[in-house]
Amino acid sequence: LGRALEGFDLGWFEEPVPAYDVAGHAALAAALDTPIATGESEYARYGFRPLIEAKAADVLMPDLGRVGGVTEFVRVAHMAQAWDLPVSPHIFPEHSLQLCGAIGNCDLLEHMPWFRPLFRERLELRNGRAVVPDRPGFGFTFDLEGLEKYRTGSAAPKTAGRRTRRRAPAATPEQAPAPAPEVKPEPEAVPARAEANAAAPAPAVPPKAPPRKPKSRTEGRTPWYRRGTAAD
Repeated sequence: LGRALEGFDLGWFEEPVPAYDVAGHAALAAALDTPIATGESEYARYGFRPLIEAKAADVLMPDLGRVGGVTEFVRVAHMAQAWDLPVSPHIFPEHSLQLCGAIGNCDLLEHMPWFRPLFRERLELRNGRAVVPDRPGFGFTFDLEGLEKYRTGSAAPKTAGRRTRRRAPAATPEQAPAPAPEVKPEPEAVPARAEANAAAPAPAVPPKAPPRKPKSRTEGRTPWYRRGTAAD
């Protein structure tokens, strides 16, 4: 798939394998010309360090909600800049836009208008570019009246719906019941049990699965992990 997409000159190929597969990302980053982007599921700068060291990404995508806030976002960006890697924030464009203007290795902003109803201001786009606002702070304020429609009912008290276990009062010595007489167990019928075991049928043995045939590789094609060593 990555080879088929190279002709479209894409900006990047985002997480082509599971996010935790660092080795898989590194192999694809070395084999494909399309940049590999990942990092939205990583926490703090310590989660991005293995990606950088393994050369598993051409673009890092820290998520402002996962990476650890503004301070940790800037730390990841500076660490990536030392390796000449660009960063692009994962969603939250209203709060990530100011960070893009504050660091030198962020050229692309992932714009998802999912949170637009939460703010009074609107993110301004000019010819495909996001304009960094000159308003204080992040440049966006919450629309408190618009947030009312998302309000849920007040939380019920913690004890609501729980049953209270009542302890019975302790019995006095006069009210204590008499101890039950000791009952001795009867001896086990060993011969009868042995006969029952002997009469039980033996468990069925499942049939053995036929051996698998090795997969055949199409002649004339070079595996992706050996690209560059032979003609494809």
